Amino acid sequence: MEKEYPELTIAIHAPDKTEKRKGFAVILPEVGGLREIRGYHTSGIGMLDFGEMKFFKEEETKKPEIFALHYGFYKILNDELILTVHAMEKIDEIDVERARKARERAARRLEEKKEKEAELDVKRAQLSLRRALNRIALWEQYRGS
Repeated sequence: MEKEYPELTIAIHAPDKTEKRKGFAVILPEVGGLREIRGYHTSGIGMLDFGEMKFFKEEETKKPEIFALHYGFYKILNDELILTVHAMEKIDEIDVERARKARERAARRLEEKKEKEAELDVKRAQLSLRRALNRIALWEQYRGS
């Protein structure tokens, strides 16, 4: 039986690592909602949000590999998907205790902000909080509470 879709090549670039995979499909946390990409997908670019990426190695795969993504961009061209992200972790790589501490620090910094503080520090704390919340939520969903 011939496959319905061609194999999709996925390259993921983060500041601390680069991974290349081949598979059947991927579901991305695009700004504005989820986006499923398979072979024969229309060429294009898009913005990624915080959230989970599901990677399906084969068409029959019932249980995808899950990654925590922390915003970025993607480009799809000729059955190749290229992701450039701020951070990416497999669920089993998440250090949930570290994420919980980061959540507490970021929340504390946001509560303690003063008018004289730079807007950049507030934005950094907000991004840190979003990364920590994303890691914790996905870890709890897939690895336990």
